[in-house]
Amino acid sequence: MLKITIRSAVALCLACVIMFSCFSFGAFAEKSVAFSFEKESVTAGDTVALTVTLKADGVMNAFSYDLIYNKDELSFVKASSSSINSTSVGVITFVDDADGNTVSTTYYFTTKKPGNVTVTVQNALCADTQEYEYDDTVCTFEVLCATTGDVNDDGIVNISDLATLKLYLAGATADVNRAYSDINKDNSVDISDLANLKLYLAGAL
Repeated sequence: MLKITIRSAVALCLACVIMFSCFSFGAFAEKSVAFSFEKESVTAGDTVALTVTLKADGVMNAFSYDLIYNKDELSFVKASSSSINSTSVGVITFVDDADGNTVSTTYYFTTKKPGNVTVTVQNALCADTQEYEYDDTVCTFEVLCATTGDVNDDGIVNISDLATLKLYLAGATADVNRAYSDINKDNSVDISDLANLKLYLAGAL
């Protein structure tokens, strides 16, 4: 009877040590939301990639968050994951399960105008051995005025510049910034610049 009691006590102590080790490891692990940005310099009209990474104390079973952006500053293009739960202009809701303690998703946006841009992760939750709520996390970056290709000199390169350059080359009255219209930098604004602008707008240049 005494042997059984000792064995039971040893087993109980061993179980406690294992449990304590697991919880201690989790207590010192990182729990955070982080942004990473692929470009050092962004000009109006560029497509930018913004990566959101969630880290949990343990292996996540599920996670969710809202990605908030200003529709006047950015236009959402796509995400690297298909697990977007819903999208509306200015809000992307992401819900998914997970099998690790780190989950990253990259979002692609087109910048609409020069100025300071803010993107925020709100309502972030993850669940492993328990449920966590994260503080709001903000990413801010500057969008510079476009120069090369900004034919009409409005700070952004888009389809309007292509139309303006076509009119100018056809001899119609059109105000152009010649320095910005000379895309291939050969000191002449001609059909080759139009071809290069088409390639740029198509993402091929």
